[in-house]
Amino acid sequence: MFDKMKQMYDLQKKAREIKKELEATIVNVEEAGGKIKISMNGEFKLVSISIDPYFLAPERKLDLENAIKRVISNGVGQSQSASAGKMKELTKGMNFPGL
Repeated sequence: MFDKMKQMYDLQKKAREIKKELEATIVNVEEAGGKIKISMNGEFKLVSISIDPYFLAPERKLDLENAIKRVISNGVGQSQSASAGKMKELTKGMNFPGL
């Protein structure tokens, strides 16, 4: 029983460490030849966005919207991959049935 409690404590400790690592993990993604750039952390929070003035003309509105959708989608995908890798580290060596 004590062994399982210690494992749970260790798991919580590792989870806090990984949360900090995910906050610090930054994914940079570009779209439209580098004219749209975002930075997103491992917790899927948008850290920064940069839009080239080329896209600010009213006639390019649809192109801008589509580029933003693509760059955010790619950023989320890369952040998810980073997060999944960290979660594997978290559960590595732990023996919890059903996890």
